[in-house]
Amino acid sequence: MTESDASEVARAVGEKLTALDDMIPSLGITLDEIRPGYARMSMDVRNDMVGPHGVCRGFHLFALGDMASGFACCSWNRNAVAQRTDVFFMSAVKLGDRLSVEAAETSTVGRNAVYDVRIVNQGGNTVTLFRCQCRLLDGPVVENLPMLRQDSAQPRQRISFN
Repeated sequence: MTESDASEVARAVGEKLTALDDMIPSLGITLDEIRPGYARMSMDVRNDMVGPHGVCRGFHLFALGDMASGFACCSWNRNAVAQRTDVFFMSAVKLGDRLSVEAAETSTVGRNAVYDVRIVNQGGNTVTLFRCQCRLLDGPVVENLPMLRQDSAQPRQRISFN
């Protein structure tokens, strides 16, 4: 399979996941890019996302990072779920901030995959970091397309942030 074909599979997965997830439009999240092992999404911080201290609630940042890691992990057209997530809130996010998140696979062994996730604001400043361990499940996300990922007994290093 060519890299172009693999990217088409990932895009089809992204379209299906977007269509199935009602939280994506409710939070105003957009899928900006997806390819095998990688996803980039964005979101504007709205008034209903800001708490009494004037900063974005951690729930919304977690949701954005969780979605990006889920899309990146499933981009191989293999169902997956988060197994563990460590979140580091690095700096305050304010009303009106434009957030962009990147999730990239760093390692896989068997049915376990690890994704590093970084959320930045419109100035390129890192506001949240994640490390997400995902569990690969049986079956494809999109039935009529090939699964690009099978179990691997050997550790693999993957994509890093550009």
